[in-house]
Amino acid sequence: MFPLMTPRTLDAHRALRAQDLHAGCRLGINSFDQMGVELGKVLAKNILSRLDKPTDVTGYDSSTTGLIHYYQKNRKE
Repeated sequence: MFPLMTPRTLDAHRALRAQDLHAGCRLGINSFDQMGVELGKVLAKNILSRLDKPTDVTGYDSSTTGLIHYYQKNRKE
């Protein structure tokens, strides 16, 4: 997550996504797998419903929990 979206951070994000796409192709992973995309939407809706409740962040792996806490700490209202 970037604290502030600027042209530089947007470009860095685009470069990272392009690199992920090419790495996935080399490993035989379809980055546009529709079932995976649909699962991501379901998981994202679940996370979005909990972002306003800091005590309700349970049941996720440590990486997801860390990102949720980072967002809660740094979001601008």
